[in-house]
Amino acid sequence: MARLPRLNVRGKVVRIALVALALTFFFGPAVAAVAGVRAPAIENHKLGPLPNARDGWGSFRIFDTWATDHLPLRNVAISANTKVERNVFGETPNYGANGTATTTTATGVAGISVPQPPPAPASAAPADFPTVITGLDGWLYYGTDLRAACNPTLTAPVIAQRFQQLSEIMQRAGKQFVIIIAPDKSDIYPQYLPTADQGVTCASKAEAALWAALAANPPAGYQDLRGAIEAAKAKDPGTLLYRKLDTHWNGIGALIYARLLANSLDPTLWPTATVTPLGDSSSHTDLEALLGQRTTEQAPLFSVTRPGVTTTINTASQLADTTTDAPLVTPKTLFISDSFTDSSRFAINPFFAQAGFINSSAAGTAFDELVQSIKSAQIVVLEIVERTVIGGQAPLLDSSVLAKLAASLGDG
Repeated sequence: MARLPRLNVRGKVVRIALVALALTFFFGPAVAAVAGVRAPAIENHKLGPLPNARDGWGSFRIFDTWATDHLPLRNVAISANTKVERNVFGETPNYGANGTATTTTATGVAGISVPQPPPAPASAAPADFPTVITGLDGWLYYGTDLRAACNPTLTAPVIAQRFQQLSEIMQRAGKQFVIIIAPDKSDIYPQYLPTADQGVTCASKAEAALWAALAANPPAGYQDLRGAIEAAKAKDPGTLLYRKLDTHWNGIGALIYARLLANSLDPTLWPTATVTPLGDSSSHTDLEALLGQRTTEQAPLFSVTRPGVTTTINTASQLADTTTDAPLVTPKTLFISDSFTDSSRFAINPFFAQAGFINSSAAGTAFDELVQSIKSAQIVVLEIVERTVIGGQAPLLDSSVLAKLAASLGDG
């Protein structure tokens, strides 16, 4: 009988510990928020906004995304779980589309849920993929590359037609228009994708169809960046153009984009540029960040200068240059672009007297701002990554958005 009190004490300790863990689980994020801890943007999209009155029943879905994105300490929990899965179990966590962590083998996949594309027709079950795919030889890939390609909402010929329609809208509005599609890393370096991944086959077919459709009926203003990148890869296979642990190209890939862009506007511009290698530098990687890891990767750096050109404004949304020697693109230019242009600004900046930048997703999230930005520009450059167009999911390819854009811009 003398031992019973010890058991009671031990039971009380266990219960207290469980209560403490429960309180930490449920209220830890709230306490962290009060203490000033804020959730960082660890995924490849901005933190979700709060819903407003215009969202109607969609407010519930929007609020769910907001609450998930803004949960304090979420990145810490993801990082801790990733380390346990990798170091203890030898597996990579898969934060699936429903937010539930599952595991696969190390040659499988990893990720965090992101907004899904429009649902596939009822006759076809949509193929889903984790956000980060673990490839061969240490390569990581963005799962959305395959998800978008394997869940199309438009066929490749229709996508090419929609781009032509967009080009005609810009021309009628009096704009010089340039279209550049940044190829996915999974398209340029498919050899490091996991061989057993079910998305490799359907993605490769979608890629081939997209580029064939654009080659057969190139929209006015279209520039073949994929062809230029493939040519550079074939010429020097040992030099990487994209980063192994990031979704984006490296400095060399950015230079290919900048040169193609400059030549499309004025072939006399690029020959006046001086490209100086600055060696390799450690840069954080977005795909590891999606797993809560702050991993760095060596990437080549360059500077691009032009005689007499001085940058006077260089912000995320605005650029201005002056010159005493080399010519500039003087008409006001608008970039409707994404993170591939953001990562290439070092190579783009010295060519424009004045330029503005707005994300291509604004067609679906900030339409009025997009229209006003287009109206104020004389040259419009659309740079958009392959994964947002390969299945037709980009808002700019939506027929209703195109009709609204045509009505808003009218004839210049």
